[in-house]
Amino acid sequence: MTDRGPITVACAADHAYAAPLAAMVRSIVATSDRPLRLFVLDGGLARDDRARLLSSWDAGRVEVSWVELDLAPLTGLPLWGRMKTVTYARLLMPERLPASVERVLWLDCDLIVNRGLEALWAADLGGRALGAVQDLVAPYVSSRLGIATHRELGMEGTMPYFNAGVMVVDLRAWRAAGIGERAFAYLRTYAPRVTLWDQEGLNVAVAGRWTALDPRWNMIASVTGRPFFAPEHLDEAVYREAVRDAWIVHFAGTWKPWFLAPSNRFRALYFSRLKETAWASGHPEIGLHAGLMRLYDAALRNHLYGLERWWLQAAQRASRRHSI
Repeated sequence: MTDRGPITVACAADHAYAAPLAAMVRSIVATSDRPLRLFVLDGGLARDDRARLLSSWDAGRVEVSWVELDLAPLTGLPLWGRMKTVTYARLLMPERLPASVERVLWLDCDLIVNRGLEALWAADLGGRALGAVQDLVAPYVSSRLGIATHRELGMEGTMPYFNAGVMVVDLRAWRAAGIGERAFAYLRTYAPRVTLWDQEGLNVAVAGRWTALDPRWNMIASVTGRPFFAPEHLDEAVYREAVRDAWIVHFAGTWKPWFLAPSNRFRALYFSRLKETAWASGHPEIGLHAGLMRLYDAALRNHLYGLERWWLQAAQRASRRHSI
């Protein structure tokens, strides 16, 4: 008999990500007829946010549980640039979700689902605690945005590095292996050298012991299909098909659609889902920063991508901080 029970999804959001969360869940509902059991780790949603989110989703299809978070225990973890402490919420997921929940899909709020999640939900993890997609931009621990300490940790530079924005998680295996505790221990020990926060901690905690998923489950919108970008770890035909048929489009990094307007097919997809929510009248933020980003993306990024990556590292070093 085919399983028609609910798909369980967990995510984390604060007030700034309420609208993207609304659009993300709408995209799940639009691409699958399975019921959805949703756990929202609340890292600072306003009371009005919750009401608007609930009004954006079909109550008959989506069962929502709000999970209160205490961010105080996360004090002292490495942060830099735009990132806020709520990014570490995914490391608290196994202890904050009910013990009866054994499998969950972790989805970041800044993504849009293009294909029903049934196949992802049923992914065979081979006994491992999690499955994820090798990162499109930083595919190896030795990549520029990978793990700076990989040699000290005895990790081969060619060891694959995954993006934690889309994960299939076996919570029993995660808890048994103490993955969260191991990630936190690494992050606190190497805080001055951490690059991508909780994602780096997870990659260290499960190094070599995670299951690779089809790349179409996590295509990074800021570089996917752009002429300046070619992934170093994917066969050209595989990448071409992933660009054509991205199952999940992930707006990871700085290039969020709400800054850049629906100027390409991926950003247009985000706004088409947003229009189905209580934020239907939402539009890209207007201001000097957003305007410069749009100009750079449209006219200069194809030529200056290499410089952009160097600048990102420089900005990281300049803005690194270690408190909430």
